[in-house]
Amino acid sequence: MFERFTPQARVAVTNAVGEAERRGDRHVGTEHLLLAVIASHNPLTTPALDAFGVDVERARSTLDAGDVEALAAVGVDVAALPAPEPEGGRRSFWPFRGPGSHKPFTGGAKQTLEATLRETLRLGDRHIGVEHLLLALAARTAPDPAHHLLTAMSVDPAALHREIERRHKHAA
Repeated sequence: MFERFTPQARVAVTNAVGEAERRGDRHVGTEHLLLAVIASHNPLTTPALDAFGVDVERARSTLDAGDVEALAAVGVDVAALPAPEPEGGRRSFWPFRGPGSHKPFTGGAKQTLEATLRETLRLGDRHIGVEHLLLALAARTAPDPAHHLLTAMSVDPAALHREIERRHKHAA
């Protein structure tokens, strides 16, 4: 199926691995796919995300804040932890996880990649693009991390899905 991905969509999936590494996460999840799609500067998805006030720095900081909140909920004060060495200029909450190790995709991320094909076929397209990745991510439901990240940024995933479809229809 990966052969059906456009070069930009392939880069986005590859960059999702980089997002997981940057955060020090062991797996590549839907939140990493979403960060990579947001950062892709795609002519169809970027204006739609801009309309919702979403940019990659806001998404990253929202995800980081969610990590701090989750750790606080179990009694861990991140501010009291020794500061790990920054990886790529970003603080990792998990300093014991180094870059370069294999990063498997979560079940949700695999389902999302499979859903991109369904979105592509539904829209009558031949290739899987970044817009299909975003459509599949916007279709995720709670408690999925991408869904949670979108809602934490006050984005209605269903409204984003409709906006991407509208822009796709006008671009065709």
